Amino acid sequence: MGLTLVFDFSFSDVFSVSVANDDGLMFFSGFSGGLEGFGSRAIASAIDMVISVAGVKPEEVEKIVMTRGPGSFTALRCALAYAKGMSVALSLPVEVYCSFDWIPLYLCSVSKVNYFNDELVVAAPTGVKGVIYIAKYKLENSIPKQETLRTISENDILELECKTFHIKDIPLELGAKYLVELNKKLKGMFFPPDKIDELEPIYLFPTNFKKSNIPLSF
Repeated sequence: MGLTLVFDFSFSDVFSVSVANDDGLMFFSGFSGGLEGFGSRAIASAIDMVISVAGVKPEEVEKIVMTRGPGSFTALRCALAYAKGMSVALSLPVEVYCSFDWIPLYLCSVSKVNYFNDELVVAAPTGVKGVIYIAKYKLENSIPKQETLRTISENDILELECKTFHIKDIPLELGAKYLVELNKKLKGMFFPPDKIDELEPIYLFPTNFKKSNIPLSF
C-alpha cells in the first residue's frame, strides 16, 4: 500500500504535515509560530517527527503532495527546495496544488458552504499594502474547482458577488489534513522526478493587479 507525504508551508508562521495511505489520512500534525527563521531545517524536523510517529519509514513514501503558492516567498522557496531534494534522493513524484485549493473542503466541513453547489472566494494578503490575492471556486458534488486566481485592490473586495473568506479566519495549520482529502477528489499538477526542476512556486505580481487573471492550470 503506497504512502503519500503531504505538507503545506505556504505562509511563514504555519506548517502542517500528514502521512496518508490508499485508505486516507494516517497521521497529521500542524505547527505554528517562528518557522520562517529556521527554513528547511524546520521542515525537515517536522516531517521526520511525523513520519516517526506515524510508524513509517521515508523509503515507504511513494509520492509527495504539497502546495506551491501563492504565499510567503521564503516559506514557499524552503518547501519547494525540500520537496525537490527528497524527490531526487528517493525518486519520488511531486503533486502540487494552489495554496488555497484545500480551503473550500474545510469550509464545507464546518458548514460555511455547501458541498454540492456553491461558489466562494478565498482572500489572502500579498505583502503589498492595499492589494490582496483572491481565488474563486465553484463546488460541484464536493469537488472544488478553481475558476480564477488573481490580485485585486483591497477596496474592491466588497464588490465580489459571492461568499468571501479571508485566510486570517482559516486555521491554516489544517492544510495538510485537507490536502489529503483534496488529493482523493481532484488531481493536482504532477511532476515526475526527471521533471522536478520544472516545479516553481506560483507568484502573482501585485503591481499589475488590474490586469492579473490566471485561470486554473491543472
